[in-house]
Amino acid sequence: MKVAAEMSSDKVVSECVRNKKLSGSSRWRLFQVTDDGDSERILHSSEKVLNVYMGFAENDYLCLKENYILRRMTEIGQCLTRAGVLTMKDCRGGQKRQSKTWKKHYCTFRDGWIIINKDAKQSLKVHIQSTSSRRGRTKMGL
Repeated sequence: MKVAAEMSSDKVVSECVRNKKLSGSSRWRLFQVTDDGDSERILHSSEKVLNVYMGFAENDYLCLKENYILRRMTEIGQCLTRAGVLTMKDCRGGQKRQSKTWKKHYCTFRDGWIIINKDAKQSLKVHIQSTSSRRGRTKMGL
């Protein structure tokens, strides 16, 4: 496969999935394998593949495989409980109903649920369907 200088890891994965007719494009990630296969790291979706390749040691290589790290993190996350203050904005209900300000709420994450304590008497329990992070903010599919 030819890789252009500006191709990101996500773009390479998309091309490979399409060319090899693999199912579920979001399941696949590009890994850098090092130390004769003893360790590996997942490439960030926006990393330029050729830049990474130029820094390879002699026995390093790239490998496309199922994103087992995400699966393991999800499994571990389902059994952990975390609590703390979370800054959030209500984005439900379209442009007119969206909150215009960010507010701090005490939240608990447990078993795939987030419990948002709006005040001492009121809380909201919401199932987390998916999460994604970008530039220091996390978006949750609730």
